[in-house]
Amino acid sequence: MGGNPNESFSSDRADLSNFLIHLTKNGSYEVYEKYRLKPGHYLFGPSINLEADASLKSILQRDQPTLEARAPFGHFKFDISVGAQIRRAVPLDWLTSVCFSETPLRELRSFYRSTQNSAQQAKKQNRYQKYGLAFFTDFVRDRGGHPIFYFDSRKDDIYNAVDRLADPQFLTTCKPLLPLFESFGPARKARFPLNYEIDFRWEREWRHVGDLRFDFSDVAFGLCPESRIPEFENLCNDKIIFVDPDWDIDVLISHFKSKSRQDLADAL
Repeated sequence: MGGNPNESFSSDRADLSNFLIHLTKNGSYEVYEKYRLKPGHYLFGPSINLEADASLKSILQRDQPTLEARAPFGHFKFDISVGAQIRRAVPLDWLTSVCFSETPLRELRSFYRSTQNSAQQAKKQNRYQKYGLAFFTDFVRDRGGHPIFYFDSRKDDIYNAVDRLADPQFLTTCKPLLPLFESFGPARKARFPLNYEIDFRWEREWRHVGDLRFDFSDVAFGLCPESRIPEFENLCNDKIIFVDPDWDIDVLISHFKSKSRQDLADAL
């Protein structure tokens, strides 16, 4: 049998999605500044604070709409040389990525709310909000995006095998893989001891290394609170349909149909 099996049953599976969603956040991100005394090393600059709605506005109001890769991600970010400490010197720009989730739209309310409860806030500084942009999976994949690989940090054999990818003899060959590994379990490389384990497999994350430039026509739909839909659609001259991720699936389907976007309704 030929063809892509996903195409034949994805519409019958509520846990599968045809979209990748980039949500903006309230919180902050670390700034890495080049260390003049040691080339290839970095210093932590002042953190940049974020507001989710302002971030989405900034994305839409640029001459060239762009999702900015602002920070390094993954298991190997702890191998970036910070200060005078010599690590394995994984280059910062190899890991700096834009993040997406393949969480189905009908489950997105659980996704962003999960980072807003008190237990999760202690573990995840940035808190997703219901502002963002959704793209068809093929668009992100064709631009070089890829799902990340989760591995159990308790499994020494797996942990050590993954960790060796950044050894000097493998570093260049394994460059495309380095931003795509994320561990769950004890944070064995954390700069400071943690009294809890990390497990963000539920994010079902994809990453695109570097900035992702796009046109409004590349966006499947936008996300924001219902009361602010006219405001955000006006920002993009009505070239992007916005929806509220808290709407029930029937409302979402009806809304897309009312906008003559049967393709989006069918893809939910």
